[in-house]
Amino acid sequence: MTPALAPALLLLACAPQQGAAPAASSPVYGLWPDQGGQGTTLTLDLEATVASFAAGATALDLGEGITVEGVEVDDGWRARATVRIAEDARLGARDATLAVDGAAVVLPAAFQVRADSFTLSPDQAWLGETVAVQFQGKATSWTAGRTWPSFGDGVEVVEFTVLDEETATGRATVDPGATPGWRDVELQEGAEGRLVLPDGFLVDRAAVLGALSPSSAEQGQTLSFSVEGWQTAFVSGQTTVSFHDAWGPANDVLVDSVTVVDSNSLVGQLTVSSGAVVGSRDLQIQTGTEGLVLPDAFTVLAAPFALEDVAVDLRFSVDRDVDNATGAVEETVTAFCMFYTPLQPACPLPELSGGELGSPQRYDLPESFGIDASTAATQDCPTPRTWGAGEVVWLEADDQLLTLERVEDDSSGLVYYRAQGLALADYVLGTDYDLRTQGEEGQVGAVLVEGVQPTVPADWSLLSPTLWGNHSHDRARDFCFQWTPAQTYPDAVFISTIWSRSEPGPLVEEGWVGYVGAVPWDDGDFCFEAAQLSVLAPGTVPLSFYAFQEGPAFGLPGSSYQDNQASTWIRLRASMVLQ
Repeated sequence: MTPALAPALLLLACAPQQGAAPAASSPVYGLWPDQGGQGTTLTLDLEATVASFAAGATALDLGEGITVEGVEVDDGWRARATVRIAEDARLGARDATLAVDGAAVVLPAAFQVRADSFTLSPDQAWLGETVAVQFQGKATSWTAGRTWPSFGDGVEVVEFTVLDEETATGRATVDPGATPGWRDVELQEGAEGRLVLPDGFLVDRAAVLGALSPSSAEQGQTLSFSVEGWQTAFVSGQTTVSFHDAWGPANDVLVDSVTVVDSNSLVGQLTVSSGAVVGSRDLQIQTGTEGLVLPDAFTVLAAPFALEDVAVDLRFSVDRDVDNATGAVEETVTAFCMFYTPLQPACPLPELSGGELGSPQRYDLPESFGIDASTAATQDCPTPRTWGAGEVVWLEADDQLLTLERVEDDSSGLVYYRAQGLALADYVLGTDYDLRTQGEEGQVGAVLVEGVQPTVPADWSLLSPTLWGNHSHDRARDFCFQWTPAQTYPDAVFISTIWSRSEPGPLVEEGWVGYVGAVPWDDGDFCFEAAQLSVLAPGTVPLSFYAFQEGPAFGLPGSSYQDNQASTWIRLRASMVLQ
């Protein structure tokens, strides 16, 4: 029985008359598919729960506009009917009448004539093969994000793109263990319904096979690999190799190079990111429109902990956010520490045609930074591996002790330490804190690193303007602001930035993003000139003002990363409306 046939068993035929004793084995009849498009020819599967069909004694009638060209009986339980639906056949549901051994059995509303239909090309693939397919609709209304195909068990749709209401493309991968034979193709159209192409795709018994060697590697490894195929057609310069996880192309197993030796073999080099998720990956090899998928062909193994590979992210900060509606300031004091293995290979920065989003230079040199937004896509990078150092770590200075508690983030898998709910009194100005760890067996041990976490020399406040209540500013005028000097010399700096609408947001130049920023002299008075503001698009923009400082370079004893720097700041965040 076709998987979808069970719910299409529509009628208890030969039901006993009221008051009569129930029949011991009354058959149940069904047909599939239960729909077809105007102008199409298809084969319907007929089934009975009790042996009923007989050659020459079984017929089907679907009413005016549908021609039954023949019925073939496989056995008493199964038969197939070839039907041709006229272009002008009446739309909607209709009864199906089965003639079984001289008796007529009516299946109410068993078949629906639709105006829409579709074809698929190519309509077959070998076991283990990946093929590019095209869907051509007739009177369809396909919509990106709402329409998605299904080929049944063992065939995975790895890509589907709606080009217009009647045209779509995709890629389908046949599992080497899939059941050969014809199968229905369904297009699910949102929550409204489905469109079926009966026997629309053939899984051929012939197979495209391949083997990857080696089949596993540890996180952080770079190694050579080879693929030996059978019935493949690798072509130099046209064949690509990639690894895939359950969400698509894997960002943590990278193919560095591929060399095709002949049509059935290739060699290459791959790199497993130090942050790669432990587990299996599929291998996908694509040549033109044809491809090969080797499910679970490669396994990422966990690399053992190595102290020499551990870096430290350490911060201690005060953030003040101005409520635009009330002017109230919410203050948050946070201490944060994370022990991690930096990504190898490193996560690449976006390639920006307009240059990188840089940082302003000291002092009183306001600069604007812009990049082409089309080149500024966020890189899809693995999450670094993080390590425990006990249940708590501490920041210590004189008589003060701050406790940072362990946090394990279920969604990201990160382990870090955080002290929240602190007050400004816990942030002792002009102080250098030691970092002490409790220690954890098999990971970061008990260590003391002295004088690594600074705090800024002095508190400060913004004197003017008052940045709340939709404070507005004309971009044709200089924007001046005053603050109480933060005593940043010589180790800290005072920084101000204005992003355009969002972070990052659009500049006046269409399609570009950026901000203006400056490191002014910490004398309490500075102006962004109209020339800088003019590059920003009008609208609500976020502003930041902060005293910022970095500590000395340091590292855990035994680690190769001795250039970590703790950071600290007191920052005010607000918004205004640029006109």
